Amino acid sequence: MRKKKSGKEQSKENKKKKGEKKRQEERKEGEGKRKKGKKERRKRGKSEKKEGEEERARGEKKGEERKGGKKREGEKEKEEKEREKGKGKKKEEKQKERGGKKKRREK
Repeated sequence: MRKKKSGKEQSKENKKKKGEKKRQEERKEGEGKRKKGKKERRKRGKSEKKEGEEERARGEKKGEERKGGKKREGEKEKEEKEREKGKGKKKEEKQKERGGKKKRREK
């Protein structure tokens, strides 16, 4: 004779059986279907593409709001002042002062 299972064990077993049945049904339903390829998944409408390109041009991401330009304007002024002083020079300006681009030395 088989040993009678406790309520916990019985419920666990029933859950497993239910899960297996669901998976089998899903397999039967999805037999004719195939997974979409990478390109198909990524296809978007023309309007959506245009919006994405505009956001990229502005440096935005989905869900993020555009940052205010006041801070950037202030930063630009600071950089200009520093350049006038001679502290924050760009790479190109430094190279021009030195006399063109530096050549790589061979080891």
